Amino acid sequence: MTTFEPEPSILDRVSKIREQVGRLILVNDSGSEKVKNLLNEWLLGTDKVSLIHNIENLGIAYSLNVGIQLAKKHDYKWLLTLDDDSRLNDNFVTRLLQNQEHAMLHYNVGLISLSREESRYPSAPRFEIKRGVITSGSLIDVNIYDLVGGFREELFIDLVDYEFCLRIRRLGYVVLKSSEFGMIHPVGSSTIHKILGLEFSTYNHPPFRRYYISRNSIVLARENLINDPAFSLVLLFDVFLTFIKVVLFERDKAEKVSCMMKGVAHGLLSRMGRVTPP
Repeated sequence: MTTFEPEPSILDRVSKIREQVGRLILVNDSGSEKVKNLLNEWLLGTDKVSLIHNIENLGIAYSLNVGIQLAKKHDYKWLLTLDDDSRLNDNFVTRLLQNQEHAMLHYNVGLISLSREESRYPSAPRFEIKRGVITSGSLIDVNIYDLVGGFREELFIDLVDYEFCLRIRRLGYVVLKSSEFGMIHPVGSSTIHKILGLEFSTYNHPPFRRYYISRNSIVLARENLINDPAFSLVLLFDVFLTFIKVVLFERDKAEKVSCMMKGVAHGLLSRMGRVTPP
């Protein structure tokens, strides 16, 4: 599990998760002495919980990789990756493993996750092959993680999960999402807006996130233009549509648009890694 600015509610989530797994490794990516002391006060010495504190904000990809390396040292063979704001069902891990075992009978599974919402269609197929799924709630075999080569740290934060899934698929594995509801995972501060009878949602991400999403979208669109042109077009269209939604619906428009333009420029120039937040 990765965390950046944890709230006290993380304690309930940690308690629920550690009951379902062999060990919970919590990676603090804040680089803040205050957050480090707070997490130590809350969790140091807690049974089946290991704490790792990054010396600075190094990004979700680095945090996932460093946590997984510790899991490998403890000889764990299966990895469940989580964000600190995901709320899992009580039997999440059991159900995920059962779905994984069933899926292995029919698919060459590289990564699998449960659904984040109740299915509106009772007759929906049990599994859906996906281009990518979010990191939180995903189960992966350590051997496949090693084959893929870990999470791409230069992306820093956004689209790290989808890029990882792309490499899984290139190796001949499939990325699956079960139709079974398993967890609630919020994305940004989502709001719904209507124009001319059409409904739009926007996530109201802060400016620095708008930078990373735009930059990494451009980078992945360029890299996959030949092998997966449909994915590249989806990424480019999403950048364009997000510009419009930010201008129409979100606060701090000027700052966010500026960060998005900078992200697009850096994506075209392949300028990667962490940037100082505006």
